[in-house]
Amino acid sequence: MGVLKQWLPYVLSGISAGGQYALIAVGYTMVYGILRLINFAHGDIFMVAGLIMVYLSATMPLYAALPAVVILTVALGFAVERCAYKPLRQAPRMSVMISAIGVSYLLQNLAYYVTGGVPKQYPELPWISDTITILGASTKRVTVITPVLTLVLVVALVILIKRTKVGMAMNPDLEILKSLNPDYVLSPSSLESDLQPKYASIGVKSIFLNLKSVEGMYSSIEGLGKKFGREQQAAAMLEEFDSFMKEYKDKNGDKESPKVLVLMGLPGSYIVATDGSYVGSLVKLAGGTNIYGDGGGEEFLTANTEDMQQKDPDIILRAAHALPDQVKQMFADEFNTNDIWKHFRAVQNGRVYDLDPALFNMSANFSYGDALQALQPMLYGE
Repeated sequence: MGVLKQWLPYVLSGISAGGQYALIAVGYTMVYGILRLINFAHGDIFMVAGLIMVYLSATMPLYAALPAVVILTVALGFAVERCAYKPLRQAPRMSVMISAIGVSYLLQNLAYYVTGGVPKQYPELPWISDTITILGASTKRVTVITPVLTLVLVVALVILIKRTKVGMAMNPDLEILKSLNPDYVLSPSSLESDLQPKYASIGVKSIFLNLKSVEGMYSSIEGLGKKFGREQQAAAMLEEFDSFMKEYKDKNGDKESPKVLVLMGLPGSYIVATDGSYVGSLVKLAGGTNIYGDGGGEEFLTANTEDMQQKDPDIILRAAHALPDQVKQMFADEFNTNDIWKHFRAVQNGRVYDLDPALFNMSANFSYGDALQALQPMLYGE
């Protein structure tokens, strides 16, 4: 009994510390699992929450300070995601990583500026900080609460992911998928590296479709026709596509190919779409020349406006990745307030066009014909 009394506080403290690490790990897992982003500012968010608690507890009762800390910390996390991460959702991984490191340094230096680098004592919380006795050993009540709270939150997270519409939208529910006993699961090739191991783990066969371009879509259709014994149906669809494209290209065959800059907008930011993206592939099919070509195999690139201007596009097309009304207004504000756009020949000639989000989205589909017809007057002035 004496040995147990001596070692039990250390065991409980270790379990409590492990629970804290588990809570932090849950946060990291959620962020990386959904956004594929290693959030270097994750620990700094916790630090800011602690500092907010220090200052609020000195100015208001704890029953008001605790919910206020939660609300303000959530708001901070939301603001960081919107300002630093969401605009770079389609950017190269290195850009996102640099942004995350920048946010981390920003929060650290802001905290240093506010506190002057002086250590702050976290307030003693009534009841939770009380000393209790377990099997003759004394420990803090929070030491026992932390692992229990961790277990409750992990169970709540599992329920969120497995049982709610929001959670299941994060990833396909493999248990439900397996219970349906499909012969094959069809998914876009852009998700192959993420989904293929998951499908394999439950013994489900999968086929990944190239939806980055119209040609890729029809190549996938041809492959599906061979796979499922529907060669004739696939051939008929390919013939229809070839016939449409022959007629379309004959109409524009003797016309000069315009140089095109394609911008893909997100609320608060924009990137360049190359021939490797669906919108870029439509411009190429229409006979336009993307000033960034195939982007070295990348669908989207980040580029500064000076480089765009030097490439001197004849036409600027603006598309929306999401929230088209907000993106359209963002582009309008950007072109009105950023003086450099006034020096683009395309802007001077009034050849800047906003693309219909119903026709120009992220994945190839059968509305490509309407999309190409919509591009006709933009590229050739007809």
